[in-house]
Amino acid sequence: MLHGSNEINRLANDLTAAPLKAQRRATTALGKAVKDIEAAAKTLAPVDTGFLRSSISSDVTVRGSAIRGEVGPTANYGAYVEGGTRRQRAQPYLRPATDMIVPRYEDAVAQITEDLL
Repeated sequence: MLHGSNEINRLANDLTAAPLKAQRRATTALGKAVKDIEAAAKTLAPVDTGFLRSSISSDVTVRGSAIRGEVGPTANYGAYVEGGTRRQRAQPYLRPATDMIVPRYEDAVAQITEDLL
């Protein structure tokens, strides 16, 4: 139960600040997740010359309330290595890395949500 206008004002301020705090925490969590996926993908990527591995990078962008994370290679043959071709078997590196890290990211987002409620 709230008593007095100071507590009501504090609650109003907390509620007003909640979306920004949540976005900052979500951006941090996504940034960690994409860096972890990048590191795992580099470890899992097959190496011939090392170009594919060295071309894997990650990025997080924020536009308004939208947060976007990307991880992948710039090597033009990265998708062929990941998925295979008629002549070459698949050597997945990005999907397994993502599968390893996403549950931790989902836990972090759940914690952010829980903390806000």
